[in-house]
Amino acid sequence: MPPHSSFLDLPVEIRERIYTFAGLVRSCPISLNDEGSRKAYQKLSHTYRDENPLATYASASDTRGTQCDYYKMGKYLNTTRTECVCPHLPTQLFIVCRMIHLEAMKVLYSRNKFRLSLQQDICLEERYAAHMTSLCVRLNMSSYVPNHFCNQLLSAIISERWEACNAMCKRGRDPPLSLFTSYGFDLIRRWTEICKILENSVRPEMRLSVICDCADGETAQKVVAPLQSIRRRIAGCSIRLGELPHMKWQHLAEDTVLIVTDRPPTKPFRFVDLPKELQREILCWTDLVSPYILENYFHISTRHCAFRPFEQHGRTCCLRCTDGMEGCCCPINHSAFTSFRCVCWSLPTALFRVSKGLKDEAIAIFFSKNRFLIHEQPWTPGSRPAMRLALSFFRTLKPPALKNLRWLRFNLIGDGRLDVLEGTTLLERWKEVAQFIAHNLRTSNLTVELDLRYGFELPDPLDPETEKQRERNWKSYQNMARVFNFKDGLKDFFVHLASPYEQAGEIDFDVRKNREKILEKMIMGDDYDAPARGKFTNRGLSLRDVQYQRIYEHIG
Repeated sequence: MPPHSSFLDLPVEIRERIYTFAGLVRSCPISLNDEGSRKAYQKLSHTYRDENPLATYASASDTRGTQCDYYKMGKYLNTTRTECVCPHLPTQLFIVCRMIHLEAMKVLYSRNKFRLSLQQDICLEERYAAHMTSLCVRLNMSSYVPNHFCNQLLSAIISERWEACNAMCKRGRDPPLSLFTSYGFDLIRRWTEICKILENSVRPEMRLSVICDCADGETAQKVVAPLQSIRRRIAGCSIRLGELPHMKWQHLAEDTVLIVTDRPPTKPFRFVDLPKELQREILCWTDLVSPYILENYFHISTRHCAFRPFEQHGRTCCLRCTDGMEGCCCPINHSAFTSFRCVCWSLPTALFRVSKGLKDEAIAIFFSKNRFLIHEQPWTPGSRPAMRLALSFFRTLKPPALKNLRWLRFNLIGDGRLDVLEGTTLLERWKEVAQFIAHNLRTSNLTVELDLRYGFELPDPLDPETEKQRERNWKSYQNMARVFNFKDGLKDFFVHLASPYEQAGEIDFDVRKNREKILEKMIMGDDYDAPARGKFTNRGLSLRDVQYQRIYEHIG
């Protein structure tokens, strides 16, 4: 820079980058209600970072600005601390001069996400709203549990909280909003005023989210009415009108989202008039095909095995339904609709109830296109027998479902040391599982993956594996793999072993890899090449993989 040049002599693009690196842009949503008082947040951040070394600030190394890991850990990992503790916004920039003030304000409002609670008095000025590209407005958020109003003080210790309260209970303490109360009437009046400001200033790039858990249909109508009058169309919108799914309210939210985003409404068509091949292709693009491997779990209340829906630390939100994540707007969880990409999954049970023909087609697609992860327990506490979870799962399925199964993965949980040896009860129960598969499934079309490494990737440092135990594990592995030597064979057979853990002080991958090949060729023949058949490239995503991706992609 020349000696007599000033900051204003720099190109405007460079000045905007400087504003960003100064902390004017950050990934956490900015609260328009309480952004000014941050001393408590700063004090809380030091305490939390001392307790949890994972909660650190990410450097502002890109144009997105500072990433507050504290906020994201609390938000996505279901902790009770969910407030942002990012450093202060550099408000000094706004009082340098008029030009810098205007430039800084434009960067602040156009490149950040904002959240606004109408339960507190707030003035949203039109000149600032004209620059906004992301806003989440919360009128009301009721509790996760039906008919529950949480008036318990928030505790930092999860075990001290009432277990019926959800992760958002800190913000979800409101009873459902009713137009026929003075409080509800006043809140909707304020919301109408905000909509009038947005009507004159909203940008086409705006991504708007509205959260209001209503008590009745008339209140829901009053909430969406101001939105429908906005003449300028916006890029994306999410609307939530109730904590629990309600068909009529969901349609109301959907119609409003389609209006404000200028999208044509969907029209029904006669699906059954389509050719069978086209019907099948359409059904394959529905939630009949899960985005991740479906896990079986033992339901304690019903004493049956079932499929586990997507659940992320007690919540089922995909984290993509709104920008500000002030609350979940996923349609499968609430009376809501979003134009954003909601990727939550739940079993579409309605497709199994339309007609007998559609039910048969849905069963065939669901069990043939999905992958199923079966947890088995060699050792279980209490009186429940071991090595019975897989058999319980299979017995809950009817013959049409069993005949269409195409891909199974078995994981062992409970203990890394196996004693599935000849003459033991564990081996006999494991053989029962294999016999059931041989008699009820089409094994020639079936892929079996024996993942004995799941949860035991590393040795126990307090109880290292001895040579004797290593050989016992190897014999157990052979016994567990041998039962899959079916008369009609398998389509594919993949094995992932945990032992041997250590040899000569290092993890011996070669011994483990060779033993995996031995077991695979024992079942599939000497010419079988598991890696070429997709052992490592066609494993699919487990629920844990999806959870990891959805959480940490927001932090990385």
